[in-house]
Amino acid sequence: MEFFDREYELAEVKELEKPGSRMLVLYGKRRVGKTAIIKKEFSDTKAKKLYFFVPRNEKINNLIKYYAELTRAELRLKEYEKIESFSDLIEILFEYSKRYKIIVAIDEFQNLKYVYPEAIDILQREWDLQEASTNLSLIISGSVIGMIKSIFAENGAPLFKRAYNMLEIKEFSLEKTFELMKMLKIKSFEDMLKIYLLFGGVVFYYALMDYYSIDSFDKVIEKLVISPVAPLKDYVKTDIIEAFGNKAATYFSILEAIAAGRNKNNEIAAYAQIKETSLSQYLYDLKYYLGIIDTETPPTESFKPGSKKNRQIITERFYSFWFSAVSKNYSYYELNDMNGLSVKINEALKYFLPQSFETFVHEFIKFLSKKGRLFHVDAVGNWHGKNPERPKGFNEEEIDAVAVNKKTHDILFAECKWTAEQIDANVYNELKRKARLVQWHNNERHDHFALFSKSGFTEEMKEIAKKEGVMLFDLEAIEKALNF
Repeated sequence: MEFFDREYELAEVKELEKPGSRMLVLYGKRRVGKTAIIKKEFSDTKAKKLYFFVPRNEKINNLIKYYAELTRAELRLKEYEKIESFSDLIEILFEYSKRYKIIVAIDEFQNLKYVYPEAIDILQREWDLQEASTNLSLIISGSVIGMIKSIFAENGAPLFKRAYNMLEIKEFSLEKTFELMKMLKIKSFEDMLKIYLLFGGVVFYYALMDYYSIDSFDKVIEKLVISPVAPLKDYVKTDIIEAFGNKAATYFSILEAIAAGRNKNNEIAAYAQIKETSLSQYLYDLKYYLGIIDTETPPTESFKPGSKKNRQIITERFYSFWFSAVSKNYSYYELNDMNGLSVKINEALKYFLPQSFETFVHEFIKFLSKKGRLFHVDAVGNWHGKNPERPKGFNEEEIDAVAVNKKTHDILFAECKWTAEQIDANVYNELKRKARLVQWHNNERHDHFALFSKSGFTEEMKEIAKKEGVMLFDLEAIEKALNF
């Protein structure tokens, strides 16, 4: 797939080509495109360049031999110039950068903590000694977000303030992802939306689609998931095992619980069969090290650690799908029963797509706000609370999407339906009933309402919407809003 977007990030990387030594950190979740940015820079620059990847489970001696071969070839080292240690490597790079501009990328840098932790101190020492008088630029890339921040961003960290900038590489935005799918010639807007519900804005998945010439949602499932050689069959499992080793089983259970809707801390702990007091460290790892979960609080509430109103959510869509659909049916791969797997996956999609559509609506509401089609949104998310008029145990109420402006006290209430039926007035009336339960600036707020439907709206609902100013979004209206 051709390189797409990232103009601001590339412009910042281009700064590394200027005379002098600079260090730039690129960090973000796995497969969001950090390495692609490095490769793009390397394809364009006239500087000498070296790319060093750090696998977590490799021996440092083997890595040094490999890095030495790359360095010898790129810098044309003399026969007597030996690289037998990490110190030798860094010294050679600084020495040769007095003659040439050299850009070195160290990818998955945080793995040095496992492979050879002394390397970080060596780099710090040499950088402090030689940075001012040499011409070496470093691109430090990492996907274990918490570890990268602990090395570069925390006061007292080994390389604190050595990097002139730290760029978080995020998923593509909503509009950019749909623009990318249009370039990939996806057949219909509904297919585009379903693919987005599955993959979000993670570029890796779209590169796979391009590689396999996939142009529809059904082919995504058939080629990338339901096949004995499906490239996404083990993708999530491998990530978790690589990150957590022999503790991976507990993280699997936690993610399975969240994917199944058991997203309160006590529910997660019970499902994973661990003490609730032990759960926080696991959640911290998944949130800050891998960046694949987050804690969601109703937008009308202020975040409070330990609050019973907090919910854990999986923020990377395909992880959520994998744990809700693939993980529990993995035995079908082992039995080579692709027909049986297909039945199970399609059953799971009936539940996954409506849930993911809610998350999409949250993003779409932010998009509408950014485009000036809605008040400025400070917070958006699912709302859940108690109905005082119902008996305990039967008084839980939810609204699919609530968005607020904390200054103007504007509040939007929305329901989302990914079904074959059109939304009628009953859904809207029920939404208004639940909106009255939301305790938030009750005497001074400005209520707004919106409905999102895969299959459209009844004529009665359309008439009510005109009279009461309800925003209606079917697939056609969503497509139009995204400027297709």
